[in-house]
Amino acid sequence: VAAPSANASGRPSPTSAAHVLEDLSPGGLIAGVVEAVGEGAACDVGYESTVLDCSVTPPAILRPGKVSKEQIEAVLGYSLAGDVAAAGTGEAPKAPGMKYRHYAPQARVEIVELPSGVLPSAADVSTP
Repeated sequence: VAAPSANASGRPSPTSAAHVLEDLSPGGLIAGVVEAVGEGAACDVGYESTVLDCSVTPPAILRPGKVSKEQIEAVLGYSLAGDVAAAGTGEAPKAPGMKYRHYAPQARVEIVELPSGVLPSAADVSTP
């Protein structure tokens, strides 16, 4: 079974129906891909799909995701191939998530250097 994430390429995995509509509805980033989304419970974290290359023997994980290498090996009864070539090796990526820029949330990022051993408190973090 192959089932992609319900998000525009380069965007984080959705954790709610609203996120799917934000990317794929008539007014979304990729207009008109979906008209409606069945609402289930929202999840806290968007898990990526594990992408497995079965065109090689033994199969190899192209992109790690929710289903771990160990879980796949337990079902198959044998070991998967080692790591695949990373992006930037000159070869075209075989799966989403292998590009140098796959997930790009639209968010402001600030880099702050703190003294060693010092962690910020919630009061130190500002939100727009």
